[in-house]
Amino acid sequence: MREYFPWPPEITNRTSAEGALDANGSVVASPHEASDAAVKDGSVGAKRGVHSEIAALNDGTLQILFVILSAVSHARVVDRTELETPDLETPDLETPDLETPNLETPNIVIQWDNAALQGARDSKIGPPMVARALAIVHTCIYDTWAAYDDRASGTQLGKALRQPYGMRTLENKKEAISFAAYRAVVDLFQLDEATLYHPLMTSLGYDPDNTTTDTTTPAGVGNTACAAVLRYRHNDGSNQNGLMSSSGVPYSDYTGYEPVNPPSTVPVIPTSTLDPNRWQPLQYTDQTGAFVTQVFLGAQWNRVVPFALRSDDQFRAELSSFGPAEYGSTVYREQAEELIELSAKLTDEQKMIAEYWKDGPHSETPSGHWALLAQFVSMRDHHTLDQDVKMFFAVTNATLDASIVAWDAKRAFDSVRPATAILLPLSWATDSVVGRPRKKHRPHGRCGLVTVPAGLIPDPAIS
Repeated sequence: MREYFPWPPEITNRTSAEGALDANGSVVASPHEASDAAVKDGSVGAKRGVHSEIAALNDGTLQILFVILSAVSHARVVDRTELETPDLETPDLETPDLETPNLETPNIVIQWDNAALQGARDSKIGPPMVARALAIVHTCIYDTWAAYDDRASGTQLGKALRQPYGMRTLENKKEAISFAAYRAVVDLFQLDEATLYHPLMTSLGYDPDNTTTDTTTPAGVGNTACAAVLRYRHNDGSNQNGLMSSSGVPYSDYTGYEPVNPPSTVPVIPTSTLDPNRWQPLQYTDQTGAFVTQVFLGAQWNRVVPFALRSDDQFRAELSSFGPAEYGSTVYREQAEELIELSAKLTDEQKMIAEYWKDGPHSETPSGHWALLAQFVSMRDHHTLDQDVKMFFAVTNATLDASIVAWDAKRAFDSVRPATAILLPLSWATDSVVGRPRKKHRPHGRCGLVTVPAGLIPDPAIS
């Protein structure tokens, strides 16, 4: 049986987020060694469960995050914060502030991370969109912070914003970071501008209407650094503004994807499945009472510009080496039976873990859970602002790349999900797990199938 992801940080001290970070908040490990090891032991992608576990950010694909996280260290953090020659300026008489971690109040990075997470919850965008949004926010923060560091370079403007030694105070960092984060969240989550972001800026003592680009001021540094990141990301293939599709809907598909199979109600009507190897949209009544037909959320996501990946299909060959199994094959049947067996033996704790990684408890999606885990690590290890800037930058961009890998697999394989596969009439119609004919029923909250990490409840947000 596979390893299950731990409880969220608010429930236990166990976590999976800090393993690739050293005590100083820097990312460590060779990306090539990490990638090779992951491929050899099969941890890249989902290995069981009729292949569809590749399709979500809440199981095997999350293991890709650790591979990407190592690549991030090589491509973005180590190269820029450790290997560059520091600027040799003559220090001013004023000595920059040295930060002592405040265990009472979250630092400015976590405050803006929480603001971004609330925007994700309120906007109800999907997991890959949340991953991208958080990466943008923390890249704006990182690029701004880099102006006040000896060695770091911004991802867009390099060293162009480097501040004189005497300007590298903690207060200036906080102000500049706040302006950068504010511009980012307003661009990504306009719904919360008046109710959350504007009041937050005001409470911090900054004027949200200050749009200066004078880079001799902290506000100008933050505004300028974030503007460069947003210009880059507005053309990254995500279709954030809806300009690439005829519908004009933000993040909508512009590639023309159409499912091979027609929609089916739950439980699946076997005669409606034209190709049992391909994904089938499900129709069901959601919690609001509305009748819903699933759509392929983010069908274009494999075209989003990655952060540290060489390409969206970088891991596709490895993934294809162990899936998907073909309908009617022994492997296909064994995977489905294993899925049923795993589900039947889930403990209450494991069910809650699966529910957490599916989407709970506050709907910041699995992508947002990683930010919450990072917050836990920050508080546990008493991070400084500088350490959190680097950690959140690495984690959120790693999650963005993981989302691209996951959605590339979804698009390339277009594979059947367990909700369809295990209900198809095969020779194993008698449930060998419980020894009686298996009833066909719609998965629900008390059914073991729902708690498989791939997430079997019909949900347009993850399908």
